[in-house]
Amino acid sequence: MKKQLLLVTALAFMMNLTFANENDGVKIKISENKLDKIYKVFFGSVEPIEVTISILNSKGNELQSETTKGYGFEKQYSLSKLPNGLYTFVLKYDDEEYTHDVFLKSKKDMWKESIVVKEHSDKVEIHVEEFNQDPVSVFFLRKDGSWVVYDFWETENNRDKVYLKEKFEGASKIEIIQNGEIVLSRSLAYN
Repeated sequence: MKKQLLLVTALAFMMNLTFANENDGVKIKISENKLDKIYKVFFGSVEPIEVTISILNSKGNELQSETTKGYGFEKQYSLSKLPNGLYTFVLKYDDEEYTHDVFLKSKKDMWKESIVVKEHSDKVEIHVEEFNQDPVSVFFLRKDGSWVVYDFWETENNRDKVYLKEKFEGASKIEIIQNGEIVLSRSLAYN
């Protein structure tokens, strides 16, 4: 019994799990691979416990359910065959319930949202999400379409880039191209 408790505690610590409820000795974490729509459910408890894991659609209908008993588990769920939309993981144990919402999106929509541009009075910051590893071309354009600044950026090892306003003075628009397609095109707010 002590060895099992020690093993569960060590496993929970190594996986950096978060407490669902610190008072009941249970740790729950759901990790998300949003691009491939794969979700891992981690559950750890200091006592053997029965847990029911359910996946619900946005209408509250149960799509999948299973029950397991023990000190902990790690289960992987692929939601890739489900249509885009809101789903909820529900874990029930003892008299407790833990819920975690996920919103499935198409890869195209996720790709568009994987580049975030923040404008400030003196600079523009660009952040590329970790799953998006493709190089990026950044153009700061004048109103006539000619470019003030062009930058080719390998995002694999550098997720963030800052462009100082003094470097793109006169630009009225930013365009970001990836894989030969314009993934972001918008006017700069300060103009």
